[in-house]
Amino acid sequence: MSSKPKLHPVRVKKKPKKEIDPGKIYKEKGKGFLLETKELESDRINYSLLSIECNDKIQINQNNTKVTGPILEEQVTETDELNNKNPVNRIKSIFNQINVYNPTFPRFAGGIVGYFSFETIHQISNKLKEKNLNHPLAEFYFPKKFLKYNHSTNELSLIKYLKDPDKTQIKSNRRKLSQELQEIESMQQKQLKHKKIEINKINSNYSQKEYEDIVEKAKRYIQEGETYQIVLSRRIDIPVQVDPLELYFNLRKVNPSSYLYHLDFDERKIIGSSPEMLVRSSGNKVETVPIAGTISRGRNKVEDKKLAQELLQDPKEKSEHVMLVDLARNDLGRVSEIGSVRVKDFKRIKKFSHVQHITSKVIARLKKEKDMFDAFRSCFPAGTVSGAPKLRSIQVIDELEKDPRGPYSGAVGYFSFNEEMDFAITIRTFHVKENEVQLQVGAGIVKDSVPRKEWKETIDKGKAGMKALRLFRGDRDE
Repeated sequence: MSSKPKLHPVRVKKKPKKEIDPGKIYKEKGKGFLLETKELESDRINYSLLSIECNDKIQINQNNTKVTGPILEEQVTETDELNNKNPVNRIKSIFNQINVYNPTFPRFAGGIVGYFSFETIHQISNKLKEKNLNHPLAEFYFPKKFLKYNHSTNELSLIKYLKDPDKTQIKSNRRKLSQELQEIESMQQKQLKHKKIEINKINSNYSQKEYEDIVEKAKRYIQEGETYQIVLSRRIDIPVQVDPLELYFNLRKVNPSSYLYHLDFDERKIIGSSPEMLVRSSGNKVETVPIAGTISRGRNKVEDKKLAQELLQDPKEKSEHVMLVDLARNDLGRVSEIGSVRVKDFKRIKKFSHVQHITSKVIARLKKEKDMFDAFRSCFPAGTVSGAPKLRSIQVIDELEKDPRGPYSGAVGYFSFNEEMDFAITIRTFHVKENEVQLQVGAGIVKDSVPRKEWKETIDKGKAGMKALRLFRGDRDE
């Protein structure tokens, strides 16, 4: 029998009189993270999750694991697994040590929220050389109190975890949470004010010629049969100070994608608008939605449709997409019941503010002995940001790219106590530091790639992010 206190969730909910903006609530009361999701083919946010009391943090580094905060320090004890080379195993060990009444309400019901850096894969696989890093492999928050808003049903929920509460404490806390929820509903009416900044310099860690040169080198590996596809990225550095939350609002405005997130880990802020799921699971159901194949948006509906048809008929884009769908099937197949892996909605066009992509959905049922951590591990990192076959492509990336990727092309999301997990691929994402904003963009290289076009693809993928930054200068959102 565990001597650790058991954490019990207390939840109150209500339907606000009018739709609210959780972003404004986060600006007033939030701490730690704000996650939002958008419905496919819609500009409307349909689900928001934000932390209000968030003092417990997990930081996974190459050589150590740091667990801080009053709740986690009481719940987590030193074990051999915390010294495991594999960051996902370390996170799982910490998660499984948390003594909690398993909640039954849907989606995120309490758990941990954060990100994995791309270099996590170098710790998972013994076929890859470790890199010397100056950033964490993963960081996660355990929120003691958090707010959920279902925009579709207009349901607002406030949830707080208590230690071994009796009935009187549960009743008292429910009353306090109801009052707080009422205050939250009224506070969100405040308007946001944006501060103008100057953007005087934009740097890339590759010139166009340098990038096109490594594309040619990657093509030689492909032509020699070493691999079929390699995703090469470059980093854009903007020396500027910005309000990270205002940058999030700008990005949400100009590029409302499937996954929107603002993670505040003190010296690191991860702010993104990712179109692509890495993996999602609920119980034994698991899915992934690979995106591969990119073309710009048209100036009008006719041109937009024409470009979409060009994308679907492009041999290079089609073969790249099919290859990465097969890779996703294989990823899920390693942890799923035989015969349960299926492809749905094959080769659909998904439109975003500045680009349109080809997408497909792959679904499966997990084996009885597998869990959400196994599902995550089998899919990480996505083939759409590394290549196929995955490990050989990553070895080439390690050789050709100048710098470690850090959060870019890793994953952002959560593991929930109700056995639900949802992670996005960390693309279309800013890494905000004290005096600098970084944005990383990539392109998938295959044997028929034209280096000039791959450079242009990185420009297209960075347009939404650059537009979000230009809004700080007072540029019109056209």
